[in-house]
Amino acid sequence: SMSQVTRGENHTSVQDSSDMKRALEQQMESHREAHSKQLGRLRDEINEKQKIIDDLTDCNQKQQLELEQLHCDFERLRSQEHHKSRQLEELTFLHERHEQSKQDLKGLEETVARELHTLHNLRKLFVQDLTTRVRKV
Repeated sequence: SMSQVTRGENHTSVQDSSDMKRALEQQMESHREAHSKQLGRLRDEINEKQKIIDDLTDCNQKQQLELEQLHCDFERLRSQEHHKSRQLEELTFLHERHEQSKQDLKGLEETVARELHTLHNLRKLFVQDLTTRVRKV
């Protein structure tokens, strides 16, 4: 009868709608899994990139510290070099003065030697003159 056909169709349509619901649920589940995997991959990528950022930040900080240390060392060495330069100038000046004094002293020694030689000659002449005078008397 007509009601049986209608019931059959209803049953078929209920069956179809149940199948469709199941198919949709499976599709949704499949989408959920794909979405979940994609989220997992994105999380992993984000974590990996964050680790790279952290590593680079650490490395950068270390290099900053090294650079500051090098600046300090450079300033200290520049200061030392400046100090040594001044010391060298002073010592060079003192050495030149010392050399000049040595030359002056040498000149003085030569003058004294000449004067002594002259005195010695005068003494000889004086003794000769005295001897001559004594003989005459």
